[in-house]
Amino acid sequence: MNNLAVEYLSPNLALCKTHISSKKKALETICNLIHDHYPDVQTQPILESLLARERLGSTAIGEGIAVPHGKLCQCHKPMIVVMTLDEGIDFDSIDRKPVDIIVAFIVPEDADQQHLQFLSSIANLLKSKENRATIRDIKSPQALYQYFLTQLQ
Repeated sequence: MNNLAVEYLSPNLALCKTHISSKKKALETICNLIHDHYPDVQTQPILESLLARERLGSTAIGEGIAVPHGKLCQCHKPMIVVMTLDEGIDFDSIDRKPVDIIVAFIVPEDADQQHLQFLSSIANLLKSKENRATIRDIKSPQALYQYFLTQLQ
């Protein structure tokens, strides 16, 4: 993501130690958060995009991490949500571990390059055990946002 991600991160799209009980609720929370911050983007198309991607295979990549993502024609710029959960949830992860770190993003339908850059940058950041531990210890949305902002520059 490098400078690209920094441009699209927002403190308003960060949640910390949130209580969510299921994968579906997590995806709905992501949609609602995006809609609250970008009212012109409706929740249902976002949810449909995320669910369509999940039907291809879970976006839970192991070690308690999920990276739900999708493309949306109503989207004019990438939107990134960073979220930690108070307890892990079943996200159909390849390693069967509960997910408690979620980094979701929606990109414009024609943003293939950005989509791949986001996935790569997020995966690189979260493959570090130390980074995952730090993220899990963060106690506020502002601090979570700041951590991602500094790590993805």
